[in-house]
Amino acid sequence: LVFVDKDVGEARADLGREVGIFQHRRPAQQQIVVVEQGKLLFEAPPPARYGGVVGIAMQYLGVPYVWGGASPSGFDCSGLVQWAYAQAGVSIPRTSYDQAVGGTPVSRDDLQPGDVVLYYGGEHVGIYAGGGEIVHAPTSGESVERAPVDSMPYYRARRY
Repeated sequence: LVFVDKDVGEARADLGREVGIFQHRRPAQQQIVVVEQGKLLFEAPPPARYGGVVGIAMQYLGVPYVWGGASPSGFDCSGLVQWAYAQAGVSIPRTSYDQAVGGTPVSRDDLQPGDVVLYYGGEHVGIYAGGGEIVHAPTSGESVERAPVDSMPYYRARRY
């Protein structure tokens, strides 16, 4: 599988077969393309970089922090986590303290995208996005953002 750069419009695929080239005939867009002997075998949009709960939370980057907020008009930390999970069809507790004791415990070394990461003894929560980052609603005057998982005093993590 290969990603076609939208500016290039050409793909090279080598899956143990003859390397093929496919000239993109549609409007420029990123695609996954499989080519064999110059023939297009498969074409699809690339997978979303962030799926599931993480992808949902990422849609709200820049939304302002609102104390007690649990909607796209404004989120507090636990409201963002609960909202993202609800959009994925999973019901979790509303407050960070309740989120800290629900689900299944996860060790810091076993974090996976979508895990709930808690800080300051359970006073703050975010969603692990992978790559050493979380998505969270930080505090008043700030907005939903990505941050390093180690940017605050780690408490524990849960998997729902």
